[in-house]
Amino acid sequence: MLPAVSATQDKSGNVVVNVQENMRNPYAPIGGGIQSNLNFTVNQSATSATVNGTVSGSPAFEANFSVNGSENQNVPLQNAPTGTMAFGLGLQQTSQINQTVQLKKKEEEEEEKK
Repeated sequence: MLPAVSATQDKSGNVVVNVQENMRNPYAPIGGGIQSNLNFTVNQSATSATVNGTVSGSPAFEANFSVNGSENQNVPLQNAPTGTMAFGLGLQQTSQINQTVQLKKKEEEEEEKK
């Protein structure tokens, strides 16, 4: 399945973006692929974000957030396995992701620089 992204707004006004993918190497005769089924939820005031769902055990996954032109906030969700064997094994596994981050607004970044 090619990556698919959908965005909605829940009844509380939060923005929810769902990302799904299942990309398998067409030259590999067996095994799984890089998979994700993640929901990225940003509250109405854009002060916090939650990422939850599942990803394959390989590769590394991360999320990036930016509020109103502020600097990009990188949020590591999963580290990459080390070595070829561990990477291949990770494609056969599923990892649960459930992470919340406080988002910085441009004014907060400028205040921190002073």
